[in-house]
Amino acid sequence: HDGLYERICLVSGTEWTPEGEAQWRQDLIDFYGEGADAERFCIPSRSSGAWIPAPLIEARMTAEAPVLRLELPGDYLHLDPLAQKSLMAPFLEELEEQLHLLKYQITEPRYAVGFDFARVADLSCMPVLAVEQNLKRREVFSIEMRNVPGDEQKLVVGMVLEHLKERLLGAAFDATGMGWTVAEDMGRFFGLREDEDSPGLIWAIKFTQDWYRIHMPPLKTAFEDDMIAIGADEDHLTDMRSVKVVRGSPRVPVIRTNEKGESKDKKGKKRHGDYAIGLALAHFA
Repeated sequence: HDGLYERICLVSGTEWTPEGEAQWRQDLIDFYGEGADAERFCIPSRSSGAWIPAPLIEARMTAEAPVLRLELPGDYLHLDPLAQKSLMAPFLEELEEQLHLLKYQITEPRYAVGFDFARVADLSCMPVLAVEQNLKRREVFSIEMRNVPGDEQKLVVGMVLEHLKERLLGAAFDATGMGWTVAEDMGRFFGLREDEDSPGLIWAIKFTQDWYRIHMPPLKTAFEDDMIAIGADEDHLTDMRSVKVVRGSPRVPVIRTNEKGESKDKKGKKRHGDYAIGLALAHFA
């Protein structure tokens, strides 16, 4: 705006045009790629580029929190009902066992749940946090679902919420796109919650710049103050490190990684910071 490009044109003998200035500006942004926020727009970032550094994340990976993973084959919907049930049965038994173990804890904590929905490219991720007497959040388990149809996802989510409902503080759902249908159906049974004072257990969150700006920093503070404990998992570490400051707010950039944390161009099943969003939703709830 102060005439930098006009001065460049004057010195180089190039004719100034609005279109030429716009293209010059875009070329600079494209050249810096993911570093454009820091290098061109003066938005500070850590040297690693990650919102929370890896050593801090690993220092909080102290909870005994198994990851229950469910992946269904591409032809699942074409199978007969008996074959579908046989594919779901081992996971549901594992989930029931994990829920059963919660009954035998020495204390009776409150719980909070986050659910980041995906159906095709990414994972659905559901961390479950216990809120201890000193208000520290401790992950008890998490669920990851890949290529799982909506009805089966609702079955899994409903099992967890039904088991925890007597001591559930709330469950926050990604309600953008198809995620709204899961939040809505859970809201039928457990009540939709629209603000701090309204009844119901289900928060339907439609992500906005303001949501990230307001509700992500408390999660980082919990890591810094040792007020959260999560399970040790390489993929979850990668997801947490994928959160970066974008336009002044911490969020997951559009680029995807595989399950080794490499760029989307590498082979392998893709991740998109799914656990980080699920954990942020659980912490919010």
